[in-house]
Amino acid sequence: MFDTYVGTASGVYRVDGGAHHLGLPDERVSAIHAFRDGRGATVLLAGTYGNGLFRSDDEGRTWRPSGQGMEAPAARTLIPDPLNAGALLCGTEPGRIYRSADGGRTWAGLEGITALPGCDDWFLPYSPRAGAVRNILAPPGSQGRLLASLEVGGLLDSPDG
Repeated sequence: MFDTYVGTASGVYRVDGGAHHLGLPDERVSAIHAFRDGRGATVLLAGTYGNGLFRSDDEGRTWRPSGQGMEAPAARTLIPDPLNAGALLCGTEPGRIYRSADGGRTWAGLEGITALPGCDDWFLPYSPRAGAVRNILAPPGSQGRLLASLEVGGLLDSPDG
């Protein structure tokens, strides 16, 4: 049996036969990721639309900001880094990708996107921020390759993560 966590316009919920509100009621949660830490406790990361990332080390009872190093205010996707065991990736709005090697406590931007010509000119019709990374994946058997879908921008392909 496993729990399912859902981010909504009114916070985070755990679904396990019923829905249980876990906090962040004033946040629009646009991304959620759960994992077990070294002690076996469930850690939750919640990406919000406007206030960055929040972290809970106690299965959602308490939350604190967790986006040190991340400049983007809107986290749109959170995934385990398919190329670096134990690391996490976060796609944001504006369209950037950040990596965390410490369970989401601190983040560093991947420079590949910011090196693309015109990346600062990407736009979203509904937002003043430039583009949004919506999905990140590594194709099976792709030895270091990452793909990222960019809202109002297409598909980004990095051969070296």
